[in-house]
Amino acid sequence: MNAQVSIRFGHDLAIEFSVPFASDATAQARAREWLDRTFDQFGCEPIRPTGKVLLLDKILGIADAAGEKHFQRDPEWGKSYAQAVSSALERTSVQVDVEGRTASS
Repeated sequence: MNAQVSIRFGHDLAIEFSVPFASDATAQARAREWLDRTFDQFGCEPIRPTGKVLLLDKILGIADAAGEKHFQRDPEWGKSYAQAVSSALERTSVQVDVEGRTASS
């Protein structure tokens, strides 16, 4: 089974990925580790005054920091992002709206 992940940058640009779906505990842990590591690599900052970073904050922060050009330049990295998002959220369909600051299934 594949997961469909769409990352929307503004009204007229969406980048879509179809990646293998894995929802077991190991895949979910690897996905969260990938998101943690990538959040740090991009220098993303917590948006909450408490400093707490939620999973959704990481998903949106990474997509925002990477920007549409990074997804277009490096589709393999984009697939890794999509895989991590679908596994971490345990969803086969995810829409990440960077401008609207939402992620929904």
